[in-house]
Amino acid sequence: MNPLIRCNLCPRKCNINRYKDLGFCGQSNKIRLALAKLFYYEEPPISGKNGSGTIFFTGCNLKCLFCQNYDISTKNIGKVVTIKRLSEIMLELQHSGAHNINLVTPTIYVPQIIKAIKLAKKNGLNTKAKFPLLFVLIVVELCNWNEHDGTGTGLGILTPLHFSGYNKLFK
Repeated sequence: MNPLIRCNLCPRKCNINRYKDLGFCGQSNKIRLALAKLFYYEEPPISGKNGSGTIFFTGCNLKCLFCQNYDISTKNIGKVVTIKRLSEIMLELQHSGAHNINLVTPTIYVPQIIKAIKLAKKNGLNTKAKFPLLFVLIVVELCNWNEHDGTGTGLGILTPLHFSGYNKLFK
């Protein structure tokens, strides 16, 4: 089943058909990117010497009061891209010398991202340990959302189990 028809990709579980309406995140079924570039201002292990190949996705399910990316997360700033174009952007960042591919607020686009990564891998994207894919803010979303009562007020407990399935998705 297509997860965008009754969207439950994030803990909000809005059940919106994102082909017809906007989810709580403010997004439809289309991928919207605010920015994609080499970014040098993350922690040194993330940015490396060459910069992190950062892809900022538009929209967000968190609605943090003091969001550092407010315009991107709430004002729908960005450009609609296809799955094919997203895969090309990943390859362009890799060819530019990026230390990794850093996906910022990707949760609401996971089905499309999986397709883009598979396509990019067919065309040469290296997802081995020396060139990792980073899902930035998935950690924040897991930590700030009380998985038991859905209030968003508790702290989730992170274990390696939260991330154990990601490598299997991209084979």
